[in-house]
Amino acid sequence: MTNGLFGYDPSLAAAIAAGTVFFLTTTAHLILLIYLRGWRMLSFVFGGFIITIGFVFRVIAIKGGTADLSAYIVQTILILLGPVFYVMSIYMCLSRIVKITNGERHSIGRLKWLSKFFIVSDIITLIVQAAGGGIIAANITDVARSETGRTIATAGMIIQLVSFILFFAAFVYFYVNMTREPTQEFYSVSHFERHALGMFIACIVILIRTIYRLIEFRITDPSSVIVNQEWCFYVFDAAMMAILAIALAVFHPNTVQTLDTASLGSTEKYPPSLEDSEY
Repeated sequence: MTNGLFGYDPSLAAAIAAGTVFFLTTTAHLILLIYLRGWRMLSFVFGGFIITIGFVFRVIAIKGGTADLSAYIVQTILILLGPVFYVMSIYMCLSRIVKITNGERHSIGRLKWLSKFFIVSDIITLIVQAAGGGIIAANITDVARSETGRTIATAGMIIQLVSFILFFAAFVYFYVNMTREPTQEFYSVSHFERHALGMFIACIVILIRTIYRLIEFRITDPSSVIVNQEWCFYVFDAAMMAILAIALAVFHPNTVQTLDTASLGSTEKYPPSLEDSEY
């Protein structure tokens, strides 16, 4: 039987499994954050718990059926917004690696201004997507208002997509230039390639998820596979974010340290400041 809120018959088992995966990966990131003192990943942990709570409410919404509109609204907004906090930490990762390799001359622009640009774009994305997602979820039966919400959410996704493509380009530009003409500090940095691999994986899955969400918001045909098949949501959204969380746990950004401080642990201060070219 189709659940009128979701537009398909949602799987309770899948929601529980996804919530469990995000709870475990987020707990792992919290442990790594404390152990490695990687404060730039704090927003990543926050985003992970937001997604986890979102799936808790998805379970509640599925059990409650069409009567539990409030749970449906909460799960929609939280699962939509959690990845924005993931992206915020990823922006911080580039700032950190450029700084410890003294590689600003290999950066596509001044690190201080790049940092501010990406963090501001992420905040704008968060606000716009929250507004759009809330309108969509609260007006599921009102076609006109729902369309307004879709337009706003689409604008948020476009901002995120454009800014992240620019970020990906900035990261690739830095990586290529640094490997071609390494700085002296580069040779004293541990696990640079591991960090780069984790960043490449992160960028790819975020782009896939963002493009999927952008397409989803613009489709108005209820018979479309994208909107009436739950597997699309799990494959192109939930799975992508789970891969991201796992990849950055395995290739954790704070394992990249200068060799003279690696044995002493991270000396990263908290909270990072914009004036230090951090987010």
